[in-house]
Amino acid sequence: MSDIRAYPSITPGRVSTDNGGPMGVQSTRDGGLIVADWWMARAIEGRMFGVDTATGSTPDTFNATYAAAEPDLYIYVPTNAAIMPVYIAVGFEDTGTAQVLDVFAIATSAGDSAVTGTTEVINSLHMGAPISSNCTATSVVTAAGTAPESGNYFEFWRPYMGFGEDAFNGSTGWVNEKVHGASWSAKETGVYPVIPAGGALAIYASGQAATGFITCVFVELPATMVI
Repeated sequence: MSDIRAYPSITPGRVSTDNGGPMGVQSTRDGGLIVADWWMARAIEGRMFGVDTATGSTPDTFNATYAAAEPDLYIYVPTNAAIMPVYIAVGFEDTGTAQVLDVFAIATSAGDSAVTGTTEVINSLHMGAPISSNCTATSVVTAAGTAPESGNYFEFWRPYMGFGEDAFNGSTGWVNEKVHGASWSAKETGVYPVIPAGGALAIYASGQAATGFITCVFVELPATMVI
C-alpha cells in the first residue's frame, strides 16, 4: 500500500531545484494536502490563453442577424491541439433598432480553418508566454464558415435571447441587465466542453447595429492528451 508523507507547514522550498525530480507534498498541520487547482496549474504551465474581440473603450460591431456560419468570435482548433473553454463574457455597448438578439456559445467537432473576418491575437495568460497557441481566432465572421451544427456539437451557454432595446444610450425603457454583461464559467456551471483537433468554439452576439465586447479564456493542450 502507498504511504504518502507531507511537510505539515509552508516552510519547505516552494520550487524544486531538480525540475522533474521528486518533491515532498505540502499539507496543513492536521495533514490536509495543499494542492493546486487544475486550471491554475495549466496557467502556471503556460497553457491557458485568452482572446478579446475589441480593445480599450472601442467596441466591435457585431453581425446584424444570426447566421450559423457567421459567429462573432470563432476559435479554430488545428490538428495538433485541443481546447477546453474556461470563461466567456459578452457585453453590448449599444444597439440600433430593436431586434431579436441571439447570444450563445457552441462547442463543435466541425471546424473551418478558412473563414473571413478580423484576425484576433491569442495571448497567453502567463505573461512570460512560455508557450504559444496553435489556434486561430477570428471575430465577426462574414463568410466561408462551416455551420457548427454539422458536427458533434453542444450549445452550452445561452444567457440571452429575444427582444433587444433600441439604442441603450438613449433608451428610457427597461433593459435586461444580461445584455450589458453576461458571463459563463466552467467552474460555476460544471460543464467542461472538450474541443478536439479540427473542431471549433463559436460565440454569437448578433444584433442590429450592435456594438460590444467578447472575451474568451481557454486551456489548450496537445491533441494527444484528449484522445
